Amino acid sequence: ERYRLEALRIENTQRSLRMQYNDAALISTLPPELLALIFGAFVDDYWEPNSRNSTFYCDRQMYRYHMCGWLVILQVCHRWRSVALDTPRLWTRITVSPVSYIQFAITHSGDLPLDVLVARSLQAKKDPNPEALLQCLLPKFPRLRSALFRMTFSAALILQTAHTAGMKLRAPVLEKLALIIDTREFLTSIPLLSEMNLPRLTSLTLERASFKLLQSLARPTLTTVDISFSPPCKPSELIELLVKLPLLQCLK
Repeated sequence: ERYRLEALRIENTQRSLRMQYNDAALISTLPPELLALIFGAFVDDYWEPNSRNSTFYCDRQMYRYHMCGWLVILQVCHRWRSVALDTPRLWTRITVSPVSYIQFAITHSGDLPLDVLVARSLQAKKDPNPEALLQCLLPKFPRLRSALFRMTFSAALILQTAHTAGMKLRAPVLEKLALIIDTREFLTSIPLLSEMNLPRLTSLTLERASFKLLQSLARPTLTTVDISFSPPCKPSELIELLVKLPLLQCLK
């Protein structure tokens, strides 16, 4: 017991000395507001548009980079961690699928709009509780500013159940929506999403989607549409739909 107490005393002394050393560093003289701005610029680098760190970039290796890259600032020192945890804008970009992290990020993001990227498959083999993941995100739809979801059979069942139960989704600030379709359950429409009023939606990305799904999600506010059809659609049908998108500037 005496040795354990001595080891604990030494550990506390080392921790105190490290904190004193960090406090003496020049960067420690920066006010927390300025430090928060620096952290914000660092996080923004992971979400820079038109780069490999883009919101909708889904490469597996880059996904891991998203998942843990900027969080290293939490491990530098106690002050950096405290400032980061007290800066809501750092936690508005949710890029990993474990429910525990999503709940943690949502808690620290305050009431700010959210950017969500859930590129992993929502399947029991890869996520032990996919239902909890979607159930965690569905109530936060009114705060979504951009979102990417990989839609699998598990996701289809969850959304269909919520739709049957009479759940209604609102997304008043959603500007970008991207869906990767991994199931035939979404050949025509996606329950809940297709019925939403999306007054600010300007960008829609659909991968392996049907033309009927595009029809159900198209809104007159769209300026950018990026879609890969499965199966291919008729040119006449596409032209008829484009006429209903007066603000469209880019079609891929």
